[in-house]
Amino acid sequence: AVIRAFGEAGDRAGAAEAARVASVANRGQASARVAAAGALLSAGLEAEANALAAEIEASNPTPEARRDLAAIRTGAAIRASDRLNEAGNQAEAFERLRPALADPANRDAQLALARLYIGARQPAEALRIAEAALARDPRNIDIRRAAIEAALAAGDRRRASQLLAEGQSVLPGDSRVLLLEARVARDAGDGARARQLLESAARQRAAELGTTRIGATPVAATLSNPFGAGAPAATAGVPQDRLAREIQQELAALRDDLGPSIAGIVGGRLRSGDPGLDRLTEISGRVEGVTAVPGIGGRVTAVVEPVAIDAGGLQNSAQARNRFGTLALNGNGAATRSVESSAGGVGLGAVYSRGDWLRADIGSTPIGFNRPQIVGGVEVAPRLTDGGLRVRLIGERRAMNDSLLSWAGTTDPRTGVDWGPVLRTGGRGQIEFPLGTGFGYLAGGYYSLEGERVASNTRIEGGAGLSIPVWRGTDGGELRTGMDLVYLAYERNLRYFTLGHGGYFSPQQYVAVNFPVDYRGRTGDLSYRLGATIGYASWREDAAPLFPNDPGLQGQAAALAAATAGTANAVNATYRSQSQAGAIGGVRADLDYAINDNLSLGAGIRYDRATNFDETRFQLRLRNRF
Repeated sequence: AVIRAFGEAGDRAGAAEAARVASVANRGQASARVAAAGALLSAGLEAEANALAAEIEASNPTPEARRDLAAIRTGAAIRASDRLNEAGNQAEAFERLRPALADPANRDAQLALARLYIGARQPAEALRIAEAALARDPRNIDIRRAAIEAALAAGDRRRASQLLAEGQSVLPGDSRVLLLEARVARDAGDGARARQLLESAARQRAAELGTTRIGATPVAATLSNPFGAGAPAATAGVPQDRLAREIQQELAALRDDLGPSIAGIVGGRLRSGDPGLDRLTEISGRVEGVTAVPGIGGRVTAVVEPVAIDAGGLQNSAQARNRFGTLALNGNGAATRSVESSAGGVGLGAVYSRGDWLRADIGSTPIGFNRPQIVGGVEVAPRLTDGGLRVRLIGERRAMNDSLLSWAGTTDPRTGVDWGPVLRTGGRGQIEFPLGTGFGYLAGGYYSLEGERVASNTRIEGGAGLSIPVWRGTDGGELRTGMDLVYLAYERNLRYFTLGHGGYFSPQQYVAVNFPVDYRGRTGDLSYRLGATIGYASWREDAAPLFPNDPGLQGQAAALAAATAGTANAVNATYRSQSQAGAIGGVRADLDYAINDNLSLGAGIRYDRATNFDETRFQLRLRNRF
C-alpha cells in the first residue's frame, strides 16, 4: 500500500525505496515479495517490478508465486506498450506486447492491442478486437469502454450509442457507465448534456467511495493520529481515486472546450518598411464571449475588436513623394492636403464552430476606417476515412492587412481621391492524410482581389507539407518537425502606393520551403509552446506602371518621365522588375498560466523574417471560464 501511495503521488524514487525495504524485510517470504513487485507495477515502475520478479523467480518460488510473477511480467509488458503507444511508437509497442499476445485469452493484452490500433489510426480494427472480447465478457466495463472509444474514433456514433445502451442495462447507475455516456454526448456535440452526466458521475462515484463530494477523501483517511503526526493528510480537493480524478479532469476539459467564457486580449504588430508607405504599426484589443448553442450544439463567439494602425509620416523627399498617390505628377508644387498616416476603428464579428469540422464567421473590417467592409468565411473539414483522411474546403472574403492602404484605404493628397482598401475573395482546398503518427497535406487555392480605384488582380496558390512528432513524453510534451512547400503567383504586381496600386506584396512568382520545429509542454499550471522556422524563398516581380488602371494618368507620367529624363528631378513612369532570393525564418513562443480553475493568463510573441521585410507580433490575454 505504501508503494502504491508513492506511485500515485508520482514519487518513483520513494516507491522504489519502499519496495527495496519490503523485499529485504521479507526475503524469506515469497508471497510478500511478489506483492511488493505487484505494487511496483501498480506504481508505474515496470523496470523495477521486472527486476524484482526475476530475483524472486531465481529463488525457486512456488507454482502459485510463478503464476503471479507471470501476471506481473504481462502487466509490465502492457504498461510499456501503452507508454510507447502514447509516444507514437506503435511498432516498438507491439514488440513489447508480443509475449503477452501469445495467450489469445489474455483480455488485458487484447485491449492493449486495441489501443495500439487506435493509436495507429485504425479504429475499425480496434473495434473488432474490443467487440470480440466484449462478447466473452459483456459485464466488463473496461472492455466496453475500449469498444465505445474505438467506435467514436471510427466515427460510428450509432454503434457507440448501442454499446452504451447495452452497458446501461448491464450496469445501471454505475459511475463508469455515466462517464462513457458523457463521452458519447460530447462526441455528438451536446456539451450541456455531457456536463450534466459528468456531474452525475462525480456524485455517483463519491457515493460509491463513501464520501460526500468528488474531491473528498474517505473519512478514515482524515482521522487524526492520537499516537503521532503520522503521514501527511491528503491534498484537499484532489481526488485520491483514479476514476474520480478522471471524471474531474474531463469536467475541466469540457469547461475549457465547451463552457462559456469571456476573454480580453491586447496585442500589436510592428512591420518594417518605408514610413508613410509599407511600414505599419498596429495596436489592437479584442473582447470575445463564447457560449454553447442549445439544441443544435456547437459554440458561438461574439467579437468586438478595436484597432489603431499607423504607417508613419511620409518623408519630405522627392523620392518618397513620387511613390504616393499622384504626387509624382505634382512637380515641385505642394500637395493640397496632408498625407493620411493612421486609421482607427472597431471591428465586429460572430463565429459559429462545431467540433473540428465546421467553422463559419461573419463580421466587418474596423468601423471607422475609410470604407468598412463585410468579411467572413466558411470552412468545412469532413473526415473521409477512419484512418484519418480528411478534405478541408474554405470559402472566404478577407481584408488584405499588409499596409494602411490595403487595409483601411487612404486619400491622394493632390486630388482628394480615395482609393483602397483591398479585399480578397475566393477559396482553398486541402487534402490531409496520415503519415505514421503525423500527417501530410496537399493544397491549392484561387482568389480575386478587388479594391476601390485599385486595379483588379488574381492569385493562385499551392502547397504541400508534412508534420511528424519526433518525440513524445509521458507528461504530454511533444516535439514536432516537418516541411512546408509554398507557391504563390499574382497576375499583376500591385505592391506600390501610387494611385491604382493596392499596397500588398504581389509577386508573379513566389516559391519557398520551410522547416518548422515545434515543442509543446506543461509544467504544473503553466502550458507552453515554443517554435522556430528556417527556410529559403525566391520571388520575382514584373515591371509595373505607376498608375495601373488609369491610362490618362499613366500617359501624363510617361510624358513627365521623358521631359525630366537625366535631370535631378527625374520621374520614372514604371516600377522596375526585380527578383530576390534568400533565407527566411522566425521564432515564436506562447505561454498560458492557469491562475485558478476558471481564470488563465496567456502571452504570445513571434518574429518573422522574410526576404524583404520583418514583422513582430505580441499578445496578452486574460480568459475567464464559467
